[in-house]
Amino acid sequence: MNRWEYTECELWRHSKGEVSIMHLFGTVAIGNTVLIFAEARHGKGGDANCAHDIYMKKSVDGGKSFLDNRNLLDSFGKICYVNPVPVYDKNIDRLFLFYAINKVNTATENYYIFSDNKGDSWSDPVDITVSLQNGGMPFNLPGPGHGIQLKNGRLLIPFWHRKFGPETELEKRGYCLSMLYSDDHGANWSQNGFFGEACLANESRIAETSDSLIWNARTFSQNRFEAKSLDGGLSWSEFTVSPLPPAVPCDASIVGLNAENSYENTVLFSHVSSTEERKDMEICISLNGGKSYDNSFKLMTGDAIPGYSDLSVIDETTVGLVHARNNHVLFSRISMEALTGGDFDKVSRNPWP
Repeated sequence: MNRWEYTECELWRHSKGEVSIMHLFGTVAIGNTVLIFAEARHGKGGDANCAHDIYMKKSVDGGKSFLDNRNLLDSFGKICYVNPVPVYDKNIDRLFLFYAINKVNTATENYYIFSDNKGDSWSDPVDITVSLQNGGMPFNLPGPGHGIQLKNGRLLIPFWHRKFGPETELEKRGYCLSMLYSDDHGANWSQNGFFGEACLANESRIAETSDSLIWNARTFSQNRFEAKSLDGGLSWSEFTVSPLPPAVPCDASIVGLNAENSYENTVLFSHVSSTEERKDMEICISLNGGKSYDNSFKLMTGDAIPGYSDLSVIDETTVGLVHARNNHVLFSRISMEALTGGDFDKVSRNPWP
């Protein structure tokens, strides 16, 4: 890849056929293999008032091109599959995909499947619904985005929870977060306590830096909140306002690069940059482990509906981003030098039209 390069290719389009919108993207990069998962929403595209399939796209050339679409979880027009969240265990070469069935926005069923051949075939579903309801939470969703494997081998999947549905006053719904983790390569999963109640934390992401974990959460304000862990995610600090710039409340993505390659203590964060609408995607760049974000890489401006995105580290020179612009769901390959070099005028851009 050109050291100053930024390219895009199309994955899906909104409003194509019976699918009204593609939503909630999850990405994992395994060497040259890149897998992208998304909700394909039927009907009017709501969170729970229509059927959702789970689609998968696979690349075998590092995200330069993608094979044909695969309907991994077919709703048959009846089931609301939601929140596909992959996590890869490199120690045993196994890919897990967590997801849920949304039951009219009041309760969920929770599952995972796994693949030992990079998504070509999958196991039967493993039901984890009961274990997630131990805290009296009937509504439990993973991610969105992707889980991570720490340098010590632990697998982590963030979940968000809600005790009461949308008919209840916002502050009384019981929004909070927990972390599902495994220290035996997914044979057993444990859940830590509930966090983020005070700031109404819901959709969240996690990243590993050189000395800690960052848990970054969406709230109902323009500010995101975050907590840190020094023990691999078993305990967490209080959630406080993130140093990231304010933006319209929406899902976002965060990744720590030093855990993957030689960019020591670099953290990337993708989100819609507008404070009023879900538009104008950017990647905020921290060179000090997430303490501050002093630069940003602006993607081509435009409507970013649904506004969700997911970052992945393809190799030591390249980052991937799945996002949307003007009804196209796109995968961007961006060189690390383009992101962290500071001279953004040098970037050779080849965006989707």
